[in-house]
Amino acid sequence: MPHARVADVPIEHRAAFSLAEVAGLTGLSISGLYLLIGRGQLRSIRVGGRRLVPREALEELLTNRKPPVSVAATLSTKRKQEGAP
Repeated sequence: MPHARVADVPIEHRAAFSLAEVAGLTGLSISGLYLLIGRGQLRSIRVGGRRLVPREALEELLTNRKPPVSVAATLSTKRKQEGAP
């Protein structure tokens, strides 16, 4: 079975999007997306060397729903509150 190129997969069937795709779909900059990811406001996953945003995470962002709190985001927030770097 041949490999499907991203351009061949309709957007409604995509499970995840690259940051460049999310930027194009939302009008946000890639650096702005990284800020949202760092603040825990946008969930993303790493696959190899790529960072992808799951469809559900993009929908959460666009509908202003809160993403599930991750352990990493909780630890990061706790460290900042305690004054740790």
